[in-house]
Amino acid sequence: MTITLSDKEAKVLVAAQLQANASSSTLQAAAGLPDHVVRRSLRRLIECNIAVPKALINVNPIGFDKTGVFFSLGSSEPTTRQQALDFLGQLPHVVSLYELCGEYEYFAVIASRGAMALAAILGEIAEAAPCFQQIAVSTRVSLSLYQRTYLADPLEPRTFVRYHHTDEEVQLAREDVAVLQGLDLHGVLTPAGLARAIGQPASSVAYRLARLERQRVVCGYLLHFRPETLGISTHHILVACRANGPKMAERLHQFCLGEPNVVVLAQCLGNWQYELRAETRDSNELAMLCVRLKRALGQDLVELKTHMLVQELRYMRSSFLWEIQQPAGSSMLCALDVEPEKKAVS
Repeated sequence: MTITLSDKEAKVLVAAQLQANASSSTLQAAAGLPDHVVRRSLRRLIECNIAVPKALINVNPIGFDKTGVFFSLGSSEPTTRQQALDFLGQLPHVVSLYELCGEYEYFAVIASRGAMALAAILGEIAEAAPCFQQIAVSTRVSLSLYQRTYLADPLEPRTFVRYHHTDEEVQLAREDVAVLQGLDLHGVLTPAGLARAIGQPASSVAYRLARLERQRVVCGYLLHFRPETLGISTHHILVACRANGPKMAERLHQFCLGEPNVVVLAQCLGNWQYELRAETRDSNELAMLCVRLKRALGQDLVELKTHMLVQELRYMRSSFLWEIQQPAGSSMLCALDVEPEKKAVS
């Protein structure tokens, strides 16, 4: 069933999308709406599963790379295909998994400690699921997330959140890992709510969370929008270029800032150099966006491929974090049964 957003709800979604932990007064100013409207709109967005609060965790400083793997399953037998997808869905290093329509049938984001670890993970997948056909691979160097201004015009210039590859490594204690896993499991909580969820003192959690934010391991707090609930299609645009340096990255960033329907830009190393994610209401919007992208890149463009997202099978789960300083025989989380605090903007 397609849901319809009111103009006020759309404004609140755009205002809160990249700052889901912001105070009510901050969101009031960003949306230009009174407090009770902001709170009511946020409540409906979350209760109707239009948007899900998520912490944006940058795993690069803690020793992991994220690699996009586009692939197909070489079997038409439904049971075999489902078994392969079930296996992928339970692997802790598979962060996200999507079904696509296009040259590739599926897209997975895999977190690994370098190329050799990635090769081992792909080998494990191929051995357990012989129908897995690896087609194209690119490791992400940077990721930018943009406001969904196609839903509502913001009162201020369009904003974005970005994180990128760094050679600086952050050492995590077991308590830091518990904080990250708590965010992964429970979404956006106050430090006190997070402390209750993971069974640690509130003062310790607040201190560790603030430090992880300064270190850019926790890069922000999002309202993960599910466009299909509004009848909006999502498309992956893969771009191969002749150049992949800072100038090209900035050109594409400026292009994305000026295109309301582009919501993600990833710079990569591998079969393609850039991934764009666009959300459109019809095929004409996507076609015109691709025309403008081709014009913007000119002779630097080598190839452009588009794939429509059919369904999201797994999104931004970081179960693999527990291999960091995880004592043998310990459980995934000491307080999984603790009821998380209500997700609220305060």
